[in-house]
Amino acid sequence: MWQTMWNPSMHGLKRGVIASNTNQTHLLITTEDKEIVEFLRKQNESTTSRNMDPFQLVQNEFDLSQGTGSVKDVRDDYTLDHVMLSAFSSLKLQLLSVFTLANCCSNFHGLLGDLHREGCGAGPRNTFQ
Repeated sequence: MWQTMWNPSMHGLKRGVIASNTNQTHLLITTEDKEIVEFLRKQNESTTSRNMDPFQLVQNEFDLSQGTGSVKDVRDDYTLDHVMLSAFSSLKLQLLSVFTLANCCSNFHGLLGDLHREGCGAGPRNTFQ
């Protein structure tokens, strides 16, 4: 999985361009799939993964992992404040990325692409595919 994501020829990316001021490329993976979220959490907690060159996983600690964008489907022990914090912290992380690989079938990813193209966040520096 890691080599697939880090193929230097993929999309013409070079590590120096992505992470010019750090020793590691920071990788943000967002998904509503709880199995992937749990896998990434375990990878991030692993000493081997944490020190793995060339990248460091970034996770949103405020992500509710509700599995849906619907506020109605949030667990009872979360408030609307939790939902808003989860949504806006994820959006901020996604807007600050330099490279975005999005799902073409997602309405949210379409909106994210529009925001980047119009200059929000890291828009001028972002490559959105």
